[in-house]
Amino acid sequence: MEETAKIIRVVLVSPNDVQAEWKCVGRAIEEVDRVRARPSGYRLELYHWKTDANPGWHPEGPQGLIDPILQIDNSDILIGIFWKRIGTVTQDGTTGTEHEVLKAFEASKQNGRPRLMIYFSDFKDKLSREQVLSWPYKGKTEFERQLRGHLFDYLNDVLGKLPTQAIEASREAHGEPNLNRVPARVTSTMVKAGAEVGTPRKVSALAFSAKATIEPGRVRRRDFKLVTSTELTSPGKQQLASHVGGPSVAVNGKVVFFTGNWYAALSTDGGKKFEYVNPYSMDQPSDPPESRFCCNQVVNYIESIDTFVWLLQYGPNSGDNIHRLAFATTDEVTSGQWRVFDITARSLGVKGAYLSFPDLAVGTNFLYVTTNVNVRSRSGAAVVRMPVSQIARGEPTIEPFVSFDLYSFRVAQNCHDTAFFAAHKNTSTLSVFCWPESDSIPASHDVGVPRWVGGNGYYSRCPDGRKWLDRSDPRLTGATKAGGELFFAWGVDSGSNRLPNPFVQIARIDSQDLTLIENINVFDAESATCYPALATNATNEVAISYMIGGGSRFPSHVVSMLTGPRRELLVASGDRGPVPDTATGAGQWGDYLTVRPVFPDRKLFAVAAYTLKGKGDGTRLDATPHFAVFGR
Repeated sequence: MEETAKIIRVVLVSPNDVQAEWKCVGRAIEEVDRVRARPSGYRLELYHWKTDANPGWHPEGPQGLIDPILQIDNSDILIGIFWKRIGTVTQDGTTGTEHEVLKAFEASKQNGRPRLMIYFSDFKDKLSREQVLSWPYKGKTEFERQLRGHLFDYLNDVLGKLPTQAIEASREAHGEPNLNRVPARVTSTMVKAGAEVGTPRKVSALAFSAKATIEPGRVRRRDFKLVTSTELTSPGKQQLASHVGGPSVAVNGKVVFFTGNWYAALSTDGGKKFEYVNPYSMDQPSDPPESRFCCNQVVNYIESIDTFVWLLQYGPNSGDNIHRLAFATTDEVTSGQWRVFDITARSLGVKGAYLSFPDLAVGTNFLYVTTNVNVRSRSGAAVVRMPVSQIARGEPTIEPFVSFDLYSFRVAQNCHDTAFFAAHKNTSTLSVFCWPESDSIPASHDVGVPRWVGGNGYYSRCPDGRKWLDRSDPRLTGATKAGGELFFAWGVDSGSNRLPNPFVQIARIDSQDLTLIENINVFDAESATCYPALATNATNEVAISYMIGGGSRFPSHVVSMLTGPRRELLVASGDRGPVPDTATGAGQWGDYLTVRPVFPDRKLFAVAAYTLKGKGDGTRLDATPHFAVFGR
C-alpha cells in the first residue's frame, strides 16, 4: 500500500511587482520539502493565484474566483511579499493581496492557523497596524535565505516530537561520491543539545565575521603569524586541479609534499616554490590493466622514523580496488624514491568491495588508515593499523577493523598510544571508539550530540548563481586530540540548530569518560561553512581549516583557532563558483581539506586548500591549490 503524506498547505500572496521573489519562494519550498518535510511523512504544497486560478467571471470580481482556490481559511502558512505596491483594489475596498493577508489574519486569530510570514522590501501600509510581525529584506538572496529559515522554524515546531531517522550504514545518507546513484537525504528533529544521551557542559557558536577576520598581509603578531602563503598555479593551468580538490599536505623542515585531485607537488624551500610530481609514477608493472590511479590522495608524516606517507586511491570503480601507500624518508622524498605497499579489499576480508574516502593518522607505534567499504548492497567502514616499526623495516603488515554497522570512520590526529575514532550512529549520536595500542580490538561508546540535519547535498549559491555544496554530506572530515580532549567535526545542512545556512558542527569530548564537553557551531549569517579539517600542535592548540561561501561570497578558505582566543584568518578568497556538472547540473566542491602540524617543532600549522581564481577556462579542472603556514 502506498504511503500517504500529511499536506502542509502554503499560500503565496503578492502583487505583480515581486515576480522575481516568486521564483525564490518556489526554490525555498522545494528545498525545505525535500530536506525536512518529506522524510518525516509531510509534504509542502504551494498555492498561488498565478499558477492555480483559471480565467472566468464572478459577481465579486476576480477575487471571488481566487478565494475558493487558495482556501486561505484552510491553509497552514501564508507567505506575503510586498515591494513598491500592494495590489489591485477589490470590491471590499482593499487590494487583492491586502484582502488575502487580512483574511489569513482573521483565520489565524480564530483557528490558530495559518502562520503568517510577511516580507517587505520597500513598502509598509496598514497591514503593519494589525498585529502581524513582518520581516524586511534587501534583495532576492536575503529574502530567500530568510524564508528558508522561517520555513525550517515552522517545521521544527510542527515536527518537534517526531522520532529521529537513523543513518547508520547508509551510503545515501553520507553521500559516498564515487558510486552512481540517486542522492537521498536524511533529516532529524531539532532538540536541545544533549537532550537524549547526555547534556554538554557548554554549547557555543563560533560566528565567522568579515570585520573580525584578519586579512593576509595585515596579521598582528599577537593574533596570528602567517608565515607562508603560496598559490600552486601550475596544476590548474594543466587542467589537473579538480573543483573537487581533496587537497592534503605534510611538512618536515623545508620539505613540503602537497597532493590533490589529480596532481602532487614538492617544495624544498618551505613551500615558497613547488615542482609538479606525477602521481601516476606510483603505478607498478604488476598492476592489472583496470587498476589505475583514480583520484583521492592523502599525505602525513611519521616523525619517529622520519617517513612521509603518501596514500593514493586506485581503481577499478567496480570493486576490488586498492589504497596504495608509498613511504619515503625526507631525503628520499626529494629524490623521488618511494617504497609502495597495497591495502586491498581482499586483505580486509571484503572481496569485491570498493574502498574510498581514505585518511591517515599517526599514533605512537601505529599508522592508521581509514576507508569506506562499499560492497554490493552493504556499506561500511574500516580502520587499518600498521606497526610503525615494520614500516621502518620495509615489512609492513596490517591489523584491520571492519564494521558494516557504521559508515565513514575518522581517526583523531595526535592520538599517541590510544587511537580514538568515530562515525555517526544517527543524527544525535556519535559512536566513538577507543583502541589502545596494547589491545587487539577497539571498544565503542555512544556520545550524544545536538541533533543536526544532513543529507546528500546542501544548498548554497555563489554570487554568480552557481551552487557549490551539491556534493556535501555529514561525513566526519576533521578529528584530533589535544591533551585529554577529542574534537570531531563535520558539515550540517541549513535548519540544524535553526540556522539558515549550512555550517560546521564540532563535538568537543572528554577522552577519559567520553562525555560531550562542548558543542561548537562554526557558522555565518550570510554564507555557508563546510569541509572542516582539524589538527593539534605541540602546545595542544587546535586549529581548524574550512571553506566559506554562498550569499555575497565565492568559496574561500578560512583558518581559525578553536583553543585560546578564537580568531579567524581569511587565507584565500575565491573569484567564482564551480562549473556545474554537465550531466546533473550539480555544483561540487570537497571532499576534504587538510591541516597538519609543521615538523619538527610542531608549533605552526600547514594547510592545504584551494579556490577558483580568475575567469577560468570553462572546465572543472582549473582550480588553484593553496598552501599556507600559520600559527600563534
